[in-house]
Amino acid sequence: MCKPNMIIPGSTYMVTRRTSQRSFFLTPDDLTNKIILYCLGFACWKFPGISLIGYIFMSNHYHMIVTDHTGDGPEFFRELNRAIALVMNIRLGRSENFWSSEDVRYQAITNQTDLVNALVYIAMNPVRAFAVSHPDEWPGVKMLPTDYGKNYCGKRPKIYFSRTGKCPVKVIFRCGLSSDTDIARDEKNSIINDYNKEFTRQYDDFMKDKEVSDFAGAYAVRTKPKNTIPKSDSGRGKMNPRWQSVFVHIQQNLYEIYQKFQVAYRYAMEEWRKGDYTIPFPPGTYKMSRLHGVQIDPDLLESIVWEV
Repeated sequence: MCKPNMIIPGSTYMVTRRTSQRSFFLTPDDLTNKIILYCLGFACWKFPGISLIGYIFMSNHYHMIVTDHTGDGPEFFRELNRAIALVMNIRLGRSENFWSSEDVRYQAITNQTDLVNALVYIAMNPVRAFAVSHPDEWPGVKMLPTDYGKNYCGKRPKIYFSRTGKCPVKVIFRCGLSSDTDIARDEKNSIINDYNKEFTRQYDDFMKDKEVSDFAGAYAVRTKPKNTIPKSDSGRGKMNPRWQSVFVHIQQNLYEIYQKFQVAYRYAMEEWRKGDYTIPFPPGTYKMSRLHGVQIDPDLLESIVWEV
């Protein structure tokens, strides 16, 4: 049995998804950008409990940070990935898998410092890949703290979507960080300020021995054939943690919580398979809760003693 993701409503996650064989199916030309924008807006329209904090769509993968207020994260990403795959496969004349078969991981982010580091990681992605010399030059779809306050509009593509169907003609969405209250506004401004400082530090450190000529440039990125497969190491076999933090004590705490979740989930699953359909499952159980309506005991993890 594969390890289940622990989906807690109200949590913030960073999610990464790669294309099949890391092919450049998402090379950011105008039509691809329009397709991605609409599919992303459409998923937000269907699942309003998902708040977008930041994202970037590279040529063969995307990184996205969301706050999942309602526990609908897996359905949101399933809808987003499904829509992009359907439309792009039609556009490219393909019928095989669009996305990689690797498991999707929801990397938990529990504090502002780690959130800022994740946002900087997203922003630096095209720079560290030597695609463009600054994130602002990236020609693909992205939303960074410097874009907060902007409205994004996705217009329904002529490919795949029916003109007489129920899908909206256009969808409008924006950053999910609220500015409705003074506290929310101060928190948002604090994230932006911390991001600007950390981005400047990492960017200056990376660029100190680089020249603009070292980077491919936006035109080369846009015109790269979509069947291109990079020669660099895929990273397969490397660790893909379910959380990320610069603080050791937070990593340890999240590790213990997840191990407790695993113990409780496996025990409940074994009993459920034996026919005990009243057995409670731990908080964070997603698939069994949605498909079979199993009971969730919010205090179950507190009763488990985990020794490291």
